[in-house]
Amino acid sequence: MTRFHVLGRRVRGAQSWVAVALVILFLVGLAAGYYAALYTRPAATVTRSTTVTVTGYRTVTRTVTHTVTVTRGKPYYPVTLVDALGRVVTIAKPPRRIVSLAPSITEIIFSLGRGGLLVGVDSSSNYPPTLLRLEKEGRVRVVGSYWSPDVEKIAALKPDIVFASAAVPSHRGLGRKLESMGITVVYLKAGGCRDLSDVLHDMYIVARALDAYKAYFSLALNITRTIGAVEARLAEAHVKPVRVMVLLSPPQYGLWVAGGGTFIDYVVSHAGAVNVFHGLNGWVKVSKEQVLSAKPEAIILATMATPQQARKLLEELLSNPVLSETPAVKTGRVYVLTGEADDILCRPGPRIALAVEMVASLLHPGVVKAPPVKGIYSAALVEARG
Repeated sequence: MTRFHVLGRRVRGAQSWVAVALVILFLVGLAAGYYAALYTRPAATVTRSTTVTVTGYRTVTRTVTHTVTVTRGKPYYPVTLVDALGRVVTIAKPPRRIVSLAPSITEIIFSLGRGGLLVGVDSSSNYPPTLLRLEKEGRVRVVGSYWSPDVEKIAALKPDIVFASAAVPSHRGLGRKLESMGITVVYLKAGGCRDLSDVLHDMYIVARALDAYKAYFSLALNITRTIGAVEARLAEAHVKPVRVMVLLSPPQYGLWVAGGGTFIDYVVSHAGAVNVFHGLNGWVKVSKEQVLSAKPEAIILATMATPQQARKLLEELLSNPVLSETPAVKTGRVYVLTGEADDILCRPGPRIALAVEMVASLLHPGVVKAPPVKGIYSAALVEARG
């Protein structure tokens, strides 16, 4: 089990490096326990329950318990794990063919060095570029959309494991059908992730299923260190948190925003900002009165639009009768994310640290350096072109 509590207290930047150091020691200790059991004893069960309280840009307390049973000289498999639905799943042998039904899961698989096992993905999976090449070569097939995967297409690929999202109703129904065919299904939180802890846990489950511990520990360490570095820079600069509203669709379809308990809320809160709708839970539609009362100082629109549509969307945001009354529009702090930038912000996967960097650079350009991300458009685009 993994618990992650953010207590929201800001402190000085130097303490952030203490935070990073303690988290690094925690991860190293966890890895050391695993490898010590593997190489120094014929057979051993290692249980590590570690509570780490770190003081950085925010105070964080996390308790992580992992139990690993290893036997030297014997195969890693079978392996038993508990997935996001609380189901006990046993993987009897090394998987050779796997299917991913969510973009964030696909990215996790590649980040752990197991992309070569993929034979099927959902139509929204488009990263990393290697995936597109594999699809073009016919080595990876599209098995349907994120919301409506095709059971027959999945079954035809004869996968050993299908990784699905517990947050998508159709995935749960599909899983029962696949398991009746003898196909193992492992559910991750995926789109239901709330914070870094959930993302790391999804990565851990995939690493456990695919025997990718070494890659997991390295990646988790790098992600934690990068987010800590961003927070340290923000703290050292004594930035004032920016009040942000994250829109999930153009205004004409309603003012849908990211509320509290969402992955986007976590990214915003660690990028030197405050989500003005943190008090609302999940993905919610708000009224014009709520927007005017919230007084957002910056607006970020994350949409699946094309770059060619960015200018039109910006014009719609700036001229919207409700949004035009907000401090964000009056000061020109309006941003539209498309393509790569939109994917980075909206996918709870291994690019979470990049998402924090990206948002922080938008809101505090003189403090955090902008990462090389495409698909970011600001109100200045409209002003510059008249």
